[in-house]
Amino acid sequence: MDSLFKKFSTAYGEGQGYGLAETLSPIPPPSQPDKLQRFYRSTNFQSVRSDFQYRLLYDNSNPVRLDAVEGKAWVEIYCSYWSAIGELLEAEAAILKNQKVQC
Repeated sequence: MDSLFKKFSTAYGEGQGYGLAETLSPIPPPSQPDKLQRFYRSTNFQSVRSDFQYRLLYDNSNPVRLDAVEGKAWVEIYCSYWSAIGELLEAEAAILKNQKVQC
C-alpha cells in the first residue's frame, strides 16, 4: 500500500494524469508480478476504508493535502479498486485450479 500511495502523492502533486491512472492499473508491471497481491493483502474488508482515509486525508507524511470532498472521492475510488483487485485475484486463482468463480 505504501508504494501505491507514494506514487499517488507524486503523480497528484505534479499533475500527472497518466501517473494517477497507473496507480489504478489492474495489470502489474513485469518488474513487480506480485504487486496486486501485496496491495490486496495490505488491508482487509473491515479496515480498508479507514486505512485509505488515513493515508489520503490524515497522514502527515503525505505531502499532498486534499480537501475533504476530493479526499473522500479518492477514498471511494481506491476502495472500489481494492475490491476489484480482490475479484481479479480470485478469478486468477480459480483459473489456475480449473474451478468456477463464485459470484
